[in-house]
Amino acid sequence: MDAVVRAADDEETFARANRLGFSGVEVDLPRDELHSRDRLESLRRASTASELAVPSIVLGEHSDRGGIGDSDPAVAEQARDDVTRAIDW
Repeated sequence: MDAVVRAADDEETFARANRLGFSGVEVDLPRDELHSRDRLESLRRASTASELAVPSIVLGEHSDRGGIGDSDPAVAEQARDDVTRAIDW
C-alpha cells in the first residue's frame, strides 16, 4: 500500500495515508532496506507520529528473485532469512 501513497519519505507517506483515512500502511521492503536499522527507525517514527499501524510487510523481491519455495536451496535459505527478519521487525 505504501506504493499507492508513497511520498518523499516515510513520514510524509504515513501523513498522506492518515489524511486519506487509512488505518495503516502496508510496507513493501526490498532486501537491502530489510537489513537497514535506519529504515526500521524511520518507519517506527512515521508510524508513531501518524498513529498508523504497519499491519504487514511485503517482501516483493521474493516474487522476482524467488522465495522460500524456490528450487535453489541458496535462494530459499536467503528468503527464509528475510521472512525471519521481517517477523522480528
